Amino acid sequence: MDRLIQPKNINETSMDRPDRREPVAIVPGPARVPSSIGLESEALRDSRDVQAGADTSHPIGGIRIYPGQGDGALSDRQFERVVAYVSRNMDGPLRVRELAAEVGLSPSHFTRAFSVRLGKSPYAFIMEQRMHHARNLMMNTGQKLTEIAGNCGLADQAHLTRMFRRFEGTTPARWRRLRRSDPKADCQTLETQG
Repeated sequence: MDRLIQPKNINETSMDRPDRREPVAIVPGPARVPSSIGLESEALRDSRDVQAGADTSHPIGGIRIYPGQGDGALSDRQFERVVAYVSRNMDGPLRVRELAAEVGLSPSHFTRAFSVRLGKSPYAFIMEQRMHHARNLMMNTGQKLTEIAGNCGLADQAHLTRMFRRFEGTTPARWRRLRRSDPKADCQTLETQG
């Protein structure tokens, strides 16, 4: 949901409601600003600078933005809910829109907030969790790799092998065999033996 902010109605807002903490951006002329950007009321106080011709340059679109209270990341509670949802639904498809709905955000806002929190995309996080789950199943159960792939939400054993090789540098069968013979083996040992 976007709002059109113009310098003339910024001053009206700041004088009528100086204590209101509403998303606002200051721009030299009319601009569309997503209402989800968290900005502090300091932006309202500095609106006089815009009308006085002060430099409002910003690397993107000449917008001067003051960050809100948070850094735009998921809160601890939201992150815990996402991790719990991923754990509960590991054996099926996990979509960003489902994760976003779990914490009450739009998919695009969720993706940005998640990336700020972890420094990686939701997809990368989900795949890491799937591979972690696959490693646990390989070490602690006698399940076949096809069953493990299904329990990790992967299409088939070939999909498990491709993803596992990307994360671990070796195939799941070889990793399992080497780990069972030497549980203290690390990834470097596995790579040098290959």
